[in-house]
Amino acid sequence: DENNAPEEGRYVVLPTWCGEVLKSITSGNNFGLAYATGQNSANILTGNIPRIDRFDIHFSNLLPASTESATDVSSVIFGQKYGCTFATQITESRIIDNPFSFGKMMQGLQVYGFNIIKPQMVGVSFIKNSA
Repeated sequence: DENNAPEEGRYVVLPTWCGEVLKSITSGNNFGLAYATGQNSANILTGNIPRIDRFDIHFSNLLPASTESATDVSSVIFGQKYGCTFATQITESRIIDNPFSFGKMMQGLQVYGFNIIKPQMVGVSFIKNSA
């Protein structure tokens, strides 16, 4: 909010263990219950958490982890979709004979890349699993 990021298109990528903690109701957490979230069905039954306070929630087991055993923290990536850009293009293409079957096939070279264009709209934080 301090960086005037639009509310639509905000995202956060959490480690997979964090999803289990959010859906757990054993520790007095009511986030998994329908009446506490205002959704039509309980998160604990559907297994998904679509949004938390204007952020689309995604879970990944591919987030970089800390290598220090003393801290043992996990990365959390967050931001707004206007903070980065992605481009792709097919630069070369040709039609060749298919060596495995009758007919022709297309062969091409696709290049791609990404860049952070508004660094104030993306960020990283670190959390620790206390369980």
